[in-house]
Amino acid sequence: MRALRCWWHVTAISCCLLLFACSKEKALAPGEAKLTHILLQADWYAEPEHGGFYMALLKGYYRDAGLDVEIRPLSPLVSAYALVGTGQAQMGLGTSDNLLIARAQGVPLKAVFPYFQHDPQGVMYHKESGITKLQDLDGRTVMISPILHYVDFLERSLHIHMNMIPVDGSVAHFVQDKQFVQQAFLTSEPFAAMQGGAQPLVLPFWDTGYDPYRLVFTSDEFIQQHPEAVKAFIAATLRGWEEFLTQDKSEVFKTLMANNPAQNPAFMEWTFGKMQEYQVNYGHAEQGETLGQLNLGRLRTQIQQLVELALLPKPVTVEDIVPLQLYPAALVVP
Repeated sequence: MRALRCWWHVTAISCCLLLFACSKEKALAPGEAKLTHILLQADWYAEPEHGGFYMALLKGYYRDAGLDVEIRPLSPLVSAYALVGTGQAQMGLGTSDNLLIARAQGVPLKAVFPYFQHDPQGVMYHKESGITKLQDLDGRTVMISPILHYVDFLERSLHIHMNMIPVDGSVAHFVQDKQFVQQAFLTSEPFAAMQGGAQPLVLPFWDTGYDPYRLVFTSDEFIQQHPEAVKAFIAATLRGWEEFLTQDKSEVFKTLMANNPAQNPAFMEWTFGKMQEYQVNYGHAEQGETLGQLNLGRLRTQIQQLVELALLPKPVTVEDIVPLQLYPAALVVP
């Protein structure tokens, strides 16, 4: 299930350090296409949460910008951080907190484009449990990954201590037990629970104040070698996401189903609706947020939170992970 992606994000950062030391650059074949090739390593299988990238691909926006973009689904063996950090992929999908940690561990990565202003991680629960807020999780048994950094924040900063049991990739226990609580990607797992007859309620982790972006990242080397391609990717991706969120998305949905048999029209429409309901892409307009915006103050807050959680082995600054010279000034908040 989709909530399992956090395992790949966190555990593979250490693997990336090893791969970074032993990887070799892939040579280009003579006469290879003039377009700049970008392998975009996704953090999961094809789904509406990646819809804007597929829209830009299907509409030809990447190709028109001089880019040959290939979207590759989740790798079962190593994460996007490792693949991009070792040059085996040009870009990847992840979260800003994991990006900061990877950078502090010496992996040369930078943010490119935040396609989700807010990461829809949280927990789902039943009304019968009596839970109304995250503080009610204190002392409860929760199916959740202990290496999820939200857990560090809940325990160390908010003093919410859970009896954690391993994530098993299923909602079966949740459907059967009205007292059961489990980690959920809010645009995914609740649908599966509903299909099983449950009526899940959710609590998003962003309410704690620990609120990373979901974003595209690339390597320092790729930025140095292809700065114009990075700028072109940002522009084409922004256009793709704007159109996916506001225009006909039927062709994207067909492509997602062709690439991922787990997708179906009902599931995709539900997911898209939840993306809109939670305002994960555009953020909260009343707070000045918008699609693709990078708030440097917010990133500084994330850095401070990670420092307080003792998750950064070395100091990291916003300038270390944001290529400000390439990013649209209108989308940067100091």
